This record gives sequence, C-alpha cells and structure tokens, in this order.
Amino acid sequence: MLATVAMSLCLKSYSQNNPKIDLKIVDNDTVFIFNKAYAGYLINKFDSLKHFKDAYFDCTVTLDSAVGVVYDYKDILSVKDDLIVNLSQQILYCDELAESYERSEQMNVVLQKDLKKQLRKTKLWNGIGWATISTTILTSILFIIK
Repeated sequence: MLATVAMSLCLKSYSQNNPKIDLKIVDNDTVFIFNKAYAGYLINKFDSLKHFKDAYFDCTVTLDSAVGVVYDYKDILSVKDDLIVNLSQQILYCDELAESYERSEQMNVVLQKDLKKQLRKTKLWNGIGWATISTTILTSILFIIK
C-alpha cells in the first residue's frame, strides 16, 4: 500500500499527463487500475532500461579508449622526460664547448699580444741591423776616401 502511494507521488513528477492509479480491493486482494499515461510511464521505464544497457556498452568502449589515452599519456611523458634529459646533456656539452672557445679566445689574445711584441722586437733589430750596416758602409767609405 505504501509503495502504491509512493509510486503515485513519483508519477506526478515524471509524467505531464497526470497518470491516474486507482486502488480497489476485491475479496481481500488489491487490484491496481491505471490509465494510459501510467502505462506510457511503465513502457518508458522499460525502454529506458534497454537504453541504459546499450549506453553501458558505449560507456565501456569510451572508458577503454580513455584508459588507452592515459597509457599514451604516460608514454608521451616518458618520451618527454627522455627528451629533457637529452636536451640537458646537449646544453652541458654546448656550455663546455663555449668555455673551450672562451679559453681559446683568451689564448689567442695573449698570442696576438706576444706576436705584436715579437714584431716590434723584429722591427727594432732590423732597424738596428740596417743602421749598423749603413754605419759600417759609411765609415768604410769615409776611411777609404780619407
């Protein structure tokens, strides 16, 4: 009896046509008499069960594809981590290479300074040598002429 009252209250919220349920007692047996709106509600209830069964399989397929995406996501993350490690190793290599180039540049600057000093010394000794040679030739000519 309580179930009948509860169903009639629920029916008012589910149906727009206000289903009508009559309860009759015949020889201590309870008989339900309902209208077309309630019959439509019952049919919809069973059809919706079929719909939910079909939807369940669609949901499992969708869930399986989502799990596949999660596994792909994990693979992508591992590839990304490997790429980050490789890039960090390349950065370290490039930093070492840059330091090597800086040391080479510093050595080149020192060598250029040494070469300039050596060039100045060479020019100085060439000048002294030519001056000595010309002085010797001039003095020899002067001694010869005198």
